[in-house]
Amino acid sequence: MPVPDPLAPRRRAGDTGPPEARLLALEADLARLRQELHLSLARESRQAVDLREANERLVVAALQAETLADSAFTQLEQLNHAAGHDPLTGAASRAIMLDRIAAAAALARRHQSRFALIFVDLDGFKEINDTLGHEVGDAALVLVARRLEAAVRASDTVGRHGGDEFLVLLSEIAQPADAGLLATKILEGLALPVDASPVTLGASLGIAVFPEDGEDAASLIRSADEAMYAAKRRGGRDFEFSRPAALADAAAVPTRAGRRPARGDDSPHADELREANEHLVVAALAAQESATAAQKAAQACSEQRRRSDRHLSMLVHELRGPLSPLRSCMDILRDPSIDGPAMRVVNVMLDRQISQLARIVQDLADGPSDDVPGFRLERRPVDLGTLLAEVFESFKASMASSGHGFEMRAPRAVPALVVDADPVRLVQVLRNLIDNAAKYTPASGRIVLAVGFSARTASVSVTDSGMGIAHEALPHVFDLYVRESRARDVDGQGRGIGLAVARSIVQAHGGTLAARSAGPGRGSTFELLLPRAPC
Repeated sequence: MPVPDPLAPRRRAGDTGPPEARLLALEADLARLRQELHLSLARESRQAVDLREANERLVVAALQAETLADSAFTQLEQLNHAAGHDPLTGAASRAIMLDRIAAAAALARRHQSRFALIFVDLDGFKEINDTLGHEVGDAALVLVARRLEAAVRASDTVGRHGGDEFLVLLSEIAQPADAGLLATKILEGLALPVDASPVTLGASLGIAVFPEDGEDAASLIRSADEAMYAAKRRGGRDFEFSRPAALADAAAVPTRAGRRPARGDDSPHADELREANEHLVVAALAAQESATAAQKAAQACSEQRRRSDRHLSMLVHELRGPLSPLRSCMDILRDPSIDGPAMRVVNVMLDRQISQLARIVQDLADGPSDDVPGFRLERRPVDLGTLLAEVFESFKASMASSGHGFEMRAPRAVPALVVDADPVRLVQVLRNLIDNAAKYTPASGRIVLAVGFSARTASVSVTDSGMGIAHEALPHVFDLYVRESRARDVDGQGRGIGLAVARSIVQAHGGTLAARSAGPGRGSTFELLLPRAPC
């Protein structure tokens, strides 16, 4: 169909008039066209200004997000190091030792095996501090830690229990005699001379064996501590087992002095020793009361540190979340052919991500809440279908550039799926699931975002054709700081936080998040269920 000429009516009208009229009509048409040209140029100039402003906002938001993420990650690393290591000796901290003893107990129960705990208390350490000064004493503690680490196996753990006391966790032993042999090796290592120093090192050791001497960290430490005092009462620089049965089993193990572990004391100075023992018992009871109070304070500090650690971990993960859509906005803005509708889409995405960053920063300022650490909810009625469509659109460009097939599926005649939820947190969950699917699915793989519903619930699933999940790993995929070894090979920077955060958010909404997989190489599906709000 031919395009009509806007000047045609005037030309026909002017054809019958004089040339002057035709000239006036032509000048009027030119003036009108010139005005329209100026208006068009003004619109294009306004779009260019909008483009520059949007680009500036994007750059500022991306820089703020990167700075916040790096700062929080640095704090998390510092907190992890402080929580995991004694600041003076570099040995494992008390909190880490308690966790590892608990883990060793769980493993030993599962395999019906044994492990041992050695309580090490330095002999004469107070004299070193009093005569040579605390600086020399601190250096001696560092040296003791290094010699203990040199004496044990790579699978064992050395930790500082407090003051001049250390714990050595022997992760697995065949029989108590193995612990006796290692105790002898520790004593020999400590007795080695210290270069260019008048300090001589020695220690009293107590040995507790799981499960005979206790089935948890507190009882094992207590048993090893009592055995250590028995060794110290015999003069020190020796070791003692907690139970007579262990002594019988270890009867073939000589101590550093070359004798076998004693069952009694037939010394001619027995009366003097008994009197000294009474004084030691009184002092030990007083020390035990002080140690109990200190242990309670340490446990409270450790719990607070764990909460702060988890809070920072979750916030680091959240801060990295908005970066992907911000980068997508930047890619779109670089396109010189961007038009008005595309600009509006970019502006909506920018507003949403900047709002989310503001929420995260506010959560960081508020600190962890009591119910769900690391975040808060601002709930309102949310149309789940509309939310999913926005998330799908925000991922299309990045999926296309990475070579993934990405589609959204919904049954026919889907009703309005309204849920009482925090839209920012739901988007965070969906982004985490889609990002994970893309991360562990090779290029040319497929990722499907699907929605479903029942009378009372709305469901969203993310299914991929990627690396899949091993059967034994499925029950633990939502555990904090837990990652399958194959996942670490693909993404060595991940910390095992995202899925734990996602599950916490869904549970806070009264919903569930579950994972399914047919096994390695067969893809996986993550499905969240949320209660529908009453219409």
